[in-house]
Amino acid sequence: MKISLPKLLSILLVLAVLLPVSAFQSLAARPVTIYGVDRVSNLGDLSTLSGWHIGLAIVDVYTSGSTTTWQALYTAASNAGVEIVIWPNQGQDYPGCSWENPFIPKNGDYLVKARPMLTWWHGKARGVVIAHEPQRQESCPDSISDMAAITAQIHTEFPGLEVWNYSDNIVEIRNIPGYTSTADFDRIADVHVTWQHCAGNSESPCTGAGSTLEKIKKDRAALDAAGSRAKLVFLQQTFTTGGTYRTKFTLSQLQDYSRQFIQTGALDGFVYYTWDAWWPDLHQWTELHPAIPFIYDNYIAGNATPSSPTAT
Repeated sequence: MKISLPKLLSILLVLAVLLPVSAFQSLAARPVTIYGVDRVSNLGDLSTLSGWHIGLAIVDVYTSGSTTTWQALYTAASNAGVEIVIWPNQGQDYPGCSWENPFIPKNGDYLVKARPMLTWWHGKARGVVIAHEPQRQESCPDSISDMAAITAQIHTEFPGLEVWNYSDNIVEIRNIPGYTSTADFDRIADVHVTWQHCAGNSESPCTGAGSTLEKIKKDRAALDAAGSRAKLVFLQQTFTTGGTYRTKFTLSQLQDYSRQFIQTGALDGFVYYTWDAWWPDLHQWTELHPAIPFIYDNYIAGNATPSSPTAT
C-alpha cells in the first residue's frame, strides 16, 4: 500500500502529539564528537591523553602570559592532535572576582584585559571559557546581559572561536540575574558545560529519580525546546564535593556511569573533570585511567560526525 506524502506527514504529526518524547529519543540522539579532559597542567600529558583518544583539553592560560609560554602549549597540543579550549586566568587582579574572570568592562569593552591573549590564540584555540557558575558570582559581571555582551564581542572580533560557558545545569540559567527567556541560552554561549557530583551521591544520585542521568536528559530537552544551536558538554566528575575531594569512583563505577550518560544520546561532548587541577586528581588516580580509552573504544568510536554538514 502506497501512502501519499501529505498523508504520511499527517500521520507523523498525530504521532508527535500522541506519543511521549521518549518514543522519539533515538531519532534525536546525537554522537559525542568532543572527548576531552579538564584541565591539563603538564604539557607532557597531552601525548598520553591523545593516545587514549582524548581530542580536547581545557587549559588555564594567563591573560598576562608570554607568547613563548602560549607557543609551547600550542605546539605541544598541535603535535599531539589535541584541540585547546583556553580558560583565561587573570591572576585575581580584580578585587571581588575569581581568577577565571578577566572580562571586566571598561567603557563598554569587555575584552580590554583578554584581547591580547585572544588575538594570539585566535585560529589556534577551539574555544574560550567566559564564565563559571555565573549565577553564584554576582560580584563580577556575570549577568545575562554581561555574558551576552562578552559573547557578542568575541563573535565579532574573533569569528570561529567558540564561547564556552560553565552553566552547571541548564535550568539554573533561569536563576542568573537578567534572565528573560530561553533565547538567552544562545546569547551567552556556543557550548554549555554542565556537571553534577554524583560519586557517593554527593549532589545527587548518578541514576534514578532526580539523578545526574535525568538532569542530562532535561538539559538536552531544554535546549531542544528552545531551538538552541548550542552544544551540550557534560563534565564527568570523578570525585565527591566537600572536604578534600578524595572520595572517588571505582574503575567499574566510572566506566558504567560514563556509559549510561553517553548513551542518553543527549550530549555533544564528554569531558573528564578534573584531569589535573589540584591534588589528588584523575592525573594521580592511575587505577582509573583505563576508563578513558575503554569508554572511547566501546561507546564513542565510529559515531563521530563532521563538525560541519556536507552538501548533499
